[in-house]
Amino acid sequence: MKKLKIRNYDDKDFLWIENLMLESFPIAERPSKKQLQYLLSRENAIISIIEKNNEKIGFLISYDMRDFIFTDYLTIVPNMRNKGYGREILKKAMTFLDKPLIFECETPSFSEMAKRRYSFYLKLGFFDYGINYKMPSLDIEEKPISMRLMGGNSRIEDEQLDDLIRTLYTKVYSHVIDFPQNQLLLENLYIN
Repeated sequence: MKKLKIRNYDDKDFLWIENLMLESFPIAERPSKKQLQYLLSRENAIISIIEKNNEKIGFLISYDMRDFIFTDYLTIVPNMRNKGYGREILKKAMTFLDKPLIFECETPSFSEMAKRRYSFYLKLGFFDYGINYKMPSLDIEEKPISMRLMGGNSRIEDEQLDDLIRTLYTKVYSHVIDFPQNQLLLENLYIN
């Protein structure tokens, strides 16, 4: 695995994760400090720190949702990107998981980078569920974001997608679903 070491999160990693989040994610997708503390303290959180040569180069934050694993964040420090580390981490995750892996990806039309990211996931063997999915906004001032709901390992049946999305909204996004702009998401799971 390209000499990478994956270790469990420790509280001393918090500031580093917070700073890398600021560098890596737009405001609507980035948790506030208080939200991040909450996310990292969840009982079902799986937080991995990725190291190379004893230096932190990235992190992976997922949640065990009983019937599937939801990967919320994966990022690598900017100067270590495009070296295959993300690919290796995702391939490794797919080999040891015995549940479907679910994640959100920006729609390819959002930007050239989103298009590259989407293609990257497809080349790794992930699939697009092909639905209009909205990620709840993490910021009170921002709107929900159009995303592609993607998966790997095994596929959730189409008739189970409503339950999966409802689980994401009520469990993963429980801390922000009450924002005014997010409230309609539960009523209309597939908003265009």
